[in-house]
Amino acid sequence: MLNVESFKDTLTQVTARVLEDWAMMLVEPADSVPEIFGDNDRCFCSSIRYRGVFNGVYSIVCPPGFLEVLASNVLGSEDEIEDDDRLDALREMANVLCGNLLTEMYGEDPVFDVVMPRIRELPSSEIGEFFSERTICFLADDEPIAITYSMEASDAD
Repeated sequence: MLNVESFKDTLTQVTARVLEDWAMMLVEPADSVPEIFGDNDRCFCSSIRYRGVFNGVYSIVCPPGFLEVLASNVLGSEDEIEDDDRLDALREMANVLCGNLLTEMYGEDPVFDVVMPRIRELPSSEIGEFFSERTICFLADDEPIAITYSMEASDAD
């Protein structure tokens, strides 16, 4: 049986580590409430599905300002960054977070099928739908980011 609090603690630790070490951001925990996004009129959501010991979806919600900082840090560029590069940086972050999380939770032996992350623009009116007891939030370089997940036991033996 999946222990939600234990998983959420691991999710918090892994996400903070990836944001700090891989994305090179200063990270601080934030209240897990939709209001963290302030008056952003839109955000982006990257969702990644995985199947294996457990099946689930892992989603990241962030505003355009987060994408700008993320892409600049990951690409090592202070030049104008194209929209496609910003979204690619978010896709890559979703892959890195998901891979690190699954390895932290289950070790290196279990095999998971991970589907390429999908990104969609999220109007501010839909942001609240992503918040539940399984949501964690951070301020990363002063930009809000929310991570949430759903998970269920696999039918596979």
